[in-house]
Amino acid sequence: MPENHLSYYIDSTTLLDFYLVNTLPALLKLPLRIVTIDIMAADLETPNQDEIRSFGIVIQETPDFVLENMQQTAVKYGITIYDAALLLVCKMKTAVLLSGDRRLRKAAQIEKVHCKGTLWLLEELVLKNVLRAEHAALLLERMFLIGRRLPPDDSSRKIIIWEGGDK
Repeated sequence: MPENHLSYYIDSTTLLDFYLVNTLPALLKLPLRIVTIDIMAADLETPNQDEIRSFGIVIQETPDFVLENMQQTAVKYGITIYDAALLLVCKMKTAVLLSGDRRLRKAAQIEKVHCKGTLWLLEELVLKNVLRAEHAALLLERMFLIGRRLPPDDSSRKIIIWEGGDK
């Protein structure tokens, strides 16, 4: 049972960051309740909904209020309807949004939705002793090599620190 009672709603960007480097199972060892919504999960081909559930991510039905308002929110912020839906759910439930998408993060800031990203999750994995710092650095490097979009300056600093080069 997670020690933190907040729900953390993960978007496809962050989910794929960890899935593509085979680290989604480690992410679910954090004491966080990680959730997504059914319409976002259904839109992904890989991982599919069954795979997402098998990792321990809760897939919730998208509330009607969100379905009714996601198009307008998507247009307002220039984000996808799935990202708009996640934003609305997080705002409605006072949940944390897990996203690395720049536009979605900006919309979350405007809507006063607390947002964390892949770097924060990697830091948590290191702090909670789920991953060794050197392994987190390697994963971050792999994310870059496969073309994942992460903040380059912050990521480089983390890699240097985790590899022990900032002593």
